[in-house]
Amino acid sequence: MRSLKHLSILLTLWLNPQLLAAETVIKRETVSFEGCLKVIEMTSEQSGLSPKLTIDTSDRRVAEFKAPDGVLLITCDRSAKTVTISTK
Repeated sequence: MRSLKHLSILLTLWLNPQLLAAETVIKRETVSFEGCLKVIEMTSEQSGLSPKLTIDTSDRRVAEFKAPDGVLLITCDRSAKTVTISTK
């Protein structure tokens, strides 16, 4: 019975791969683009992790920090004037 439950979970994830990439927003705040970039810098300094920039344009930056227990994303959006911190 237990193996059927595990199989069911695996099939659900296989048939719905977007579930594996789902993001959970932890915090979203209004901040200047420069202030948001500072959040990325401070996170890197405090965690000791170097971010992978998955998007790096003049209006948007997404920094991905890979840790043993998951991935932390920090998204800076110049036009919306927001910083979004999420996990996946």
